[in-house]
Amino acid sequence: MALQQLGQDLYSAYELRSQRCQMCLRSDSLHKVMERLANPGVRRLVIVEAGSKRVEGIVSLSDIFKFLFG
Repeated sequence: MALQQLGQDLYSAYELRSQRCQMCLRSDSLHKVMERLANPGVRRLVIVEAGSKRVEGIVSLSDIFKFLFG
């Protein structure tokens, strides 16, 4: 592995780590979820349980499009 490639891999890992995790609740309306997904750079939301913040799933922008447009 070249040193330059290693630097790129480390940069990618740092970028992922520095991004804030976007979450929603299962009870959130489709409108609220779409508002969050409309933010620049947000393409997925982690669905968490309201009280415990336990991860229940992930919803992506493409999931919403498939749901709406088949």
